[in-house]
Amino acid sequence: MARPARPRIIGVLLLGLLAIGEPPHARAEDRIGALTATLAASKNERDRINAATSLARMDDKAALRPLVVALQDPSPTVRGIAAAGLGKLHHKAAAPALRMAATDDADPTVRAKAAAALAEVNRANGLPPEPTVVAAAAQPAAARHPQILVTIRSASDESPGKGDKKARKGHADVLRAALANEVATSPLLTADAVEAKKKGLDACQIDVSIVRLETRTRGGVIEVEAQLRLTISDPRGKMLSFLSGGATMQVKRRGYNLAYLPQLRKETVANAVRGLSAKLVEHLRRTIVS
Repeated sequence: MARPARPRIIGVLLLGLLAIGEPPHARAEDRIGALTATLAASKNERDRINAATSLARMDDKAALRPLVVALQDPSPTVRGIAAAGLGKLHHKAAAPALRMAATDDADPTVRAKAAAALAEVNRANGLPPEPTVVAAAAQPAAARHPQILVTIRSASDESPGKGDKKARKGHADVLRAALANEVATSPLLTADAVEAKKKGLDACQIDVSIVRLETRTRGGVIEVEAQLRLTISDPRGKMLSFLSGGATMQVKRRGYNLAYLPQLRKETVANAVRGLSAKLVEHLRRTIVS
């Protein structure tokens, strides 16, 4: 009796497995990781717009974090796309970032899109509307009157460890860019020295540094923690006070592409800046304006 043609069956099974390829969720994670990297690293506005648009079209909660980070992009087009995308995700974790964009962004279109997205998130989660946010978003940019000139004197990565110079410079660049964006979009602060001189505004200088940047594994997650120190000085360089703050971000360890770990560190630094900038604005409001 002839033996069954097992090798042929095995070959068919192998071909079937190759045709299936990676599971859909793995491909989606890689796609989101690549788009996130483009948003953070590309100096070409068109590339960042395309990346934000692709993320905004994804019905995937994993797109939430990069879209929140994109609300700080230098391009108002990218920020507007990110706001709209967050609205479509209906995730209430996006509400704080959308609320800040709706009230503080310098671009009126971005503020309007963020307010609309926040309303959509609130409706989807059975939360009440926020009329004060809508009113703030509708306020014309010309009605905003900065009161303090802020000059970012230095930004550096002074965290312990043996990080190479290129990585440390990249972290410092993210630190400076994120803080500059916070200053530019704050109704209380300005970086425009000419405007400040004309209006006789109070002024201060800022030095900000990363004092800790740790990556660790906890159970099934990879965790990155960033701690910052911000020093406030008068225009002559005399130190007035300092603030500290930080942020922690986590991703599931399983299936995570470690090639994107440097980007996760940069996102954590940017998130830490957003939290610290809120402290800075409140501190300056109390100590300088009043």
